[in-house]
Amino acid sequence: MLLLLFCLLWTNVSYVYAEELNDHSREQILHSPQIQSQLQELRMFLYSEQIDALNFSLQRIALPGQEAVRYLLLKRIEQEQVAVSFKMKQFVQAQLSIKPVYYVSEKSDGYIFTVPAFDFPSVSNRLLRIWKHDQSIIEMVLSIEQQKFDLQSWLSGDESLISLHESLLIQELDGLSEDAVRYLTHQLIHESVTSWLPSTRLMSALARKSHDADLYRLLWLMRSDTYSVAELHRLSALTDSFSVGQIIAAAHNPRLRQPAIKILTGLRPMPDNVKHFLILQMSRSETAEVTARALIKEGYSHWLQDLMQGNNKIKRRIIQRFIGL
Repeated sequence: MLLLLFCLLWTNVSYVYAEELNDHSREQILHSPQIQSQLQELRMFLYSEQIDALNFSLQRIALPGQEAVRYLLLKRIEQEQVAVSFKMKQFVQAQLSIKPVYYVSEKSDGYIFTVPAFDFPSVSNRLLRIWKHDQSIIEMVLSIEQQKFDLQSWLSGDESLISLHESLLIQELDGLSEDAVRYLTHQLIHESVTSWLPSTRLMSALARKSHDADLYRLLWLMRSDTYSVAELHRLSALTDSFSVGQIIAAAHNPRLRQPAIKILTGLRPMPDNVKHFLILQMSRSETAEVTARALIKEGYSHWLQDLMQGNNKIKRRIIQRFIGL
């Protein structure tokens, strides 16, 4: 008898707490003037942090309107990107413990399944994740500015976490003070980093922001990839002496040598330090050909011929093979 009574009660509870709506009814409820009016009132309570009044007003709204207003209120918070307060966060957190009553049926790949008609718990969960992310950024920036930030510890963990932390740091670099940027670069250039360096993605971004020659030196020593090549090409669009000097430095990396020399031979006018560097490259067997070819392509054949007559150090035999190209 008790078992039968329990089953009847459970059946009744399931019925009450699993009401179904069709899509049309759902849209009517969401856009009804009454719901929109209640939304504005509740929004005022929330933004003025009158949470008790907000919860009381919500409880007075009959279902399914109550669920619709909860959903719309949370969506409004998400869309307006308001500054979160402790009380607001508590309210949003509390929505996770409320089980939706109304569901709609959806079809996908031949299957029918039910989802909440007003999925306010999912919006709550999404908001809390966003706020946690934002708080991590604030704490990271504050730690760097206060010079209490350990870069190596921040970039430790599994690959996905390291990638996320690198992205956060790169995202905030432009907003850091000069002292904060120097503090970060100091951890790389004045410490023993033979066993560890950040990725070229972060190194490129930090070198670009800091304008630090020692940091660029480390970047050019690393195995080149799309990020270091992209930084090399960014520098090629600049004409200041620092940028030209970094392109020369990049040419010492075997994988960056050819694009760097190509950039240098295309400079107009060609600075004296670039001429000296290119002449030096033509005195070395491993770089003479690539340098001479790049110069010929840029129209420096006559200069090459003059060098061959007046400079005994350049590799004449190598260059002579294609001087007429």
